[in-house]
Amino acid sequence: FIGPQRGIYTHAALEGLAWERACSAELILPSGESGFQVNCGIRTQGGSSTNNYKSAKFSMRLLFKGDYGPKKLRYPLFPDTPVAEFNTIVLDAHLNQTWTHPSHDQRVKAQYCRDQFMSDLQNASGGFAAHDIFANLYVNGLFWGVYDLHERTDTDFAESYFGGDESEYDMLKHEAGNSANEGNLIAWTEMFRRARLSQADNANFLSLTEYLDVPGFIDYMIVNLYGGNTDWDHHNWYATRRRVDGARFRFHSWDAEHSLKGPNDDVTGRNDANGPTGIHRRLLANEEYRLRFADAVQRHFFHEGLLTPKRTQAAYEIRLHAVEEAVVAESA
Repeated sequence: FIGPQRGIYTHAALEGLAWERACSAELILPSGESGFQVNCGIRTQGGSSTNNYKSAKFSMRLLFKGDYGPKKLRYPLFPDTPVAEFNTIVLDAHLNQTWTHPSHDQRVKAQYCRDQFMSDLQNASGGFAAHDIFANLYVNGLFWGVYDLHERTDTDFAESYFGGDESEYDMLKHEAGNSANEGNLIAWTEMFRRARLSQADNANFLSLTEYLDVPGFIDYMIVNLYGGNTDWDHHNWYATRRRVDGARFRFHSWDAEHSLKGPNDDVTGRNDANGPTGIHRRLLANEEYRLRFADAVQRHFFHEGLLTPKRTQAAYEIRLHAVEEAVVAESA
């Protein structure tokens, strides 16, 4: 439940501090008990979704800062992570594969689980992606639909899981362009310089591993390739790295709604020069990388591994059961 605030939807496509508003946010648990109440800031969240061309149901983001109340939300919001302090929480409306989408082809696939399931898979593989809970959202007392409350894989997220201080991290996301979202581009530029060298030369591969967490990268790639993530990787990814010697970039699953849509979706040929698939395609020239990748495929797809049918079905059904009854109200 959030309220009161003004101006959030009138200027939904506008962002930044000037369009942030004060609000009170309260979590009411299914038992009826109060999880927390906190004064904080609120902004609209998202890229193309804020243009109101697909849905009037916008995503939002709560920001915890001293201007409104506590500088962090201190509450064990997500049951599958020990992290219990947050400087921001995303209220994700889901834009694609939803009941509100104007395309019939997307409405009939509405399940509200794909994005977080892909994050679940990356987390289960040993990687790092957002954790979440589903919630019925009320804005000033009015039911606003089913929302997915989850972490934002930014510098605060990186601090929570990898240590140090958030000011020490570089953070880039899809469509990074010529500037980092947080920190700087020095290490990022050097990583891509090394990636563009001939990876058939093992010395160049070993040089790249000084900037890229290769085991985590392989699992990240396998999860997205498995899901047939068709709206990736020209956008919809985050990457973080601490600016200390020996630290490496990690990629984080993000906004993977266009996954698991059909058995013929195939993204194995993607090759975005400035994204993770561009790195992957170059690394395929390296024998050691191919062997590591094959070993990960063997581990995940065989012998009751993470991506065998029985395990993925069980994991997906957990998500479906969590949202099944709430989607009835969402559809209405």
